[in-house]
Amino acid sequence: MASTRFLASGLPVALALFLACFVSETPATLTLPKTLDDLVRESDLIFVGTVEEVRSQWADREKQSVETIVSFRVLTALRGAGGETVALRFAGGEVEGIREVVAGVPEFERGQRYVVFARATRAVSPLVGFDQGCLRVVGSEGELYVTDLAGRKLRIADGRLVPTATGDATEALSLEGLLSAVRSRLSEGPRP
Repeated sequence: MASTRFLASGLPVALALFLACFVSETPATLTLPKTLDDLVRESDLIFVGTVEEVRSQWADREKQSVETIVSFRVLTALRGAGGETVALRFAGGEVEGIREVVAGVPEFERGQRYVVFARATRAVSPLVGFDQGCLRVVGSEGELYVTDLAGRKLRIADGRLVPTATGDATEALSLEGLLSAVRSRLSEGPRP
């Protein structure tokens, strides 16, 4: 009787432990979806820039955490990015063979162009909505469009930046289309 009772009550626990051994760890940062209005309203800095430098360093004297400074050459400033360059600080990076990864914090590529929606405060990530506040600019001059960091072409639907249904470039949001939509929202007046 005792063995039957264990089987009935212990089996679910044993099964859960067994499955936990085979489930891969998936880092995640839960963020609420942002509309384009949210991205604009919550940003202190909005700009199009090319990454000039990505440099990781210790964030503290005790060498307990790593941070990465990403320097952008500003190509188009829409809000708050008045200088030629902007440097943003992100948690994570690699120093002295120690790699610290923070879910939701993108890895930037030197020479890549981005549209950035950021806060001027110090945080794990200055981007509004983590990776939602960073769009990749792709294509050739005259045919530039924006993608999310996964490389999916975007469009504006119901006020949100969403992947195109077909991935077709004719449906994709051009860089100029995005900048026009952002400028329109900025002209509506000061942030609440």
